[in-house]
Amino acid sequence: MKGSLFSWRSWLPAPERSLMYILCAVFLYQYIVWFDTFWVNETKPIVVSTLIATLLVEIIARIPAWLRRAVQLLLLIWIHFKILDIVPVPTDEGFSGAARLTVSLMGTLTQLNPFIWFSVGTWFIFLFVSWWASTKLRIICMIGFSVVAFAVIDSFSPYYMWTHVAFFVGTGLLMIVVRHFSEVRSRHPEGWKTLKEYPLNTLFLVGGIVTVTVLLGVAAPDIRPLVTDPYTAWKAAKGEAVPALGKTTIIEVGAMDASSGYSRNDSALGGGFNFDYTPVFEVDTSRRAYWRGETRTVYTGEGWEPSAEERRVPVTQISSGRQLPGDGRLNTSKLETVEVTQKVKLLSEQAYPVLFGAYRIQSITFTPEQGEPQPDRGRWSPQQETARWIERGPTSYPQTYEIVSQMPVVSPDALRALPSPVVPSGLAEYTSLPPTVTDRVRQLAADITAEAATPYDKVKALEKHLTLNYPYTTKPDISLGTSNDFVDRFLFEIKEGYCDYFSTAMVVMSRSLGLPARWVKGYAPGSPLVDEEQMFGFVPEAEREELLNGPNVFTVRNSDAHSWAEVYFEGYGWIPFEPTPGFVMPSVQPETEAELPETQPLAAPEAAEEEKEEASTPWLGGVWAAAALLTAAALWLLNRRFGWVKRFAAGKRRASARASDRNGRLVAEFERLLKYFRRKGLVWQENETVREMAVRWTGRYRFLQTDLLPLIEQFERAKYSKAPISEEEYRTAEARMRSLREKVK
Repeated sequence: MKGSLFSWRSWLPAPERSLMYILCAVFLYQYIVWFDTFWVNETKPIVVSTLIATLLVEIIARIPAWLRRAVQLLLLIWIHFKILDIVPVPTDEGFSGAARLTVSLMGTLTQLNPFIWFSVGTWFIFLFVSWWASTKLRIICMIGFSVVAFAVIDSFSPYYMWTHVAFFVGTGLLMIVVRHFSEVRSRHPEGWKTLKEYPLNTLFLVGGIVTVTVLLGVAAPDIRPLVTDPYTAWKAAKGEAVPALGKTTIIEVGAMDASSGYSRNDSALGGGFNFDYTPVFEVDTSRRAYWRGETRTVYTGEGWEPSAEERRVPVTQISSGRQLPGDGRLNTSKLETVEVTQKVKLLSEQAYPVLFGAYRIQSITFTPEQGEPQPDRGRWSPQQETARWIERGPTSYPQTYEIVSQMPVVSPDALRALPSPVVPSGLAEYTSLPPTVTDRVRQLAADITAEAATPYDKVKALEKHLTLNYPYTTKPDISLGTSNDFVDRFLFEIKEGYCDYFSTAMVVMSRSLGLPARWVKGYAPGSPLVDEEQMFGFVPEAEREELLNGPNVFTVRNSDAHSWAEVYFEGYGWIPFEPTPGFVMPSVQPETEAELPETQPLAAPEAAEEEKEEASTPWLGGVWAAAALLTAAALWLLNRRFGWVKRFAAGKRRASARASDRNGRLVAEFERLLKYFRRKGLVWQENETVREMAVRWTGRYRFLQTDLLPLIEQFERAKYSKAPISEEEYRTAEARMRSLREKVK
């Protein structure tokens, strides 16, 4: 008896019970991964640690239930103190003895809010699921509920849930197998005894079935869906876009096409997406800018994650209207800035983990109509220079807020004058790269910047190379990629992509050169309020740029979600760069000297000689007039003899008829293009003219301007003008329509 008491086996439950606990934890982990898209960075490690601690304590069989719960609760609190770096709250000396201890304890425990509730919820859910999965019927119900729930999320949101569903099915089937063997052991002891005597036979059978199934799945070709789901087919038949409900996307490597939006999880980049034009927020700003969300530091070879240092550094509570602290690691002694004020108004019901604003945010004010939010929801991370928001549902996210930013003045000459890169000790993590980064990526970066003399020139060379040599597409052919590293696949195998591809490649190549760099995500400026006169060029170019970059109201949509790169320069801090083709980084340039007044150019000596010669020889005009009269007379006589004019007129009439037919074909093709746009989400309002529609579309999506604006002019000429269009003009219009279809796939 004593030997059995101190035997380690006696402290563990039956093997099938331990395995059931582990499978329940794996099952619940799929929900944790899903909810992590809505959590702040600290929530997931706390919840996962709670799940593991509860599992380990639960499988110790010889501890009474009440003691297991007490140990789990203590571990849960310890996890919070460890991950959140909670320190005891000091109390005033006016308290003494037990009162001081009580006040200090209460103040310390308040720092657990709101993370403690996620942890407690995970604790209770694990205990409930492990109790519920006691029969095969209950396990089947649990699998069915989870598969249906995640299938609905996958169908009616831009999130890709196939991996979670596969884990639910696989884990659930293993639970049923374990439960079946448990029932065999209790109900058929003789049969169980036989299985124990020949366990390899059973293991080989089960292992063989699983192996064959996995091999068939891996070897099966990647076939796209052959049938459109009924909801999408119904919306497409009506000529309407399938709404994305304003939700954001997680684009995974190899994932099916999702919708554009602000990504919550960047650990696995890649795949493709469709544009979602749902409005997100509106910005009334004193200057056009990129609306910055978060930064990421650690490149894993597949995506981005926050660093351990960033997780440990305490965040500061955001006080409305007060100046936010800066990053003490940075040297910005040479940096000049311009103050930019923004008033942000949320246009969707979606809540976000951050507040968006122009870089660098100096203060945030919550407007009176919103009311002062609860003080524990807004947090400022100085190292990431990010305004975080702790979510408690969409209603907790501020509907309006005002931001004051100090936008850097980018002086290429000043940055170019800097010597070799300086990496402060606190920024070493911004030059680190994983072992997945290949030698050919490093060599390519070295070759591109071989002739660049300064760090700034090297960064600009990388930016230019990516912009000019890799095409932009929302649906890259990821089947071409075989490398284990995301950047290597992009640069040497896929060779096309969208912003995540370009920005990640630029950060990785910059780091390979010893330049501190980080990855940034947020939104592009959005659609400005501009009138037709500004858009169609009736305002001079210089004034139009000033109107677009100056004070304005911008509507930001999910289709404006974007990522870019920032590189550190000693004395100036983080400077943004834009490597994605078709995007232009809004920046503040230093003031230049006033332009010199225009002067009339002096006439060239040759021109003066020609004018002098023309003035001195007036008789040449009479010679040319006589020659013209003789030529006209000769042509009249020849026409009387051979009838050239009649035959020419008949040919002209036939050509005019053909040209008129070209006009009708162009109009019909353009109307088909508009129907195609409608299916892709670009809607033409009934009260809009074609030109008003073009103003609205090109204002939001600048990549349409090159082809759409000239095509509008050709369409109007073909439909309303009596003059027929030429064959060359028709072919040009066809090429532009093909180009637009490719861009709006």
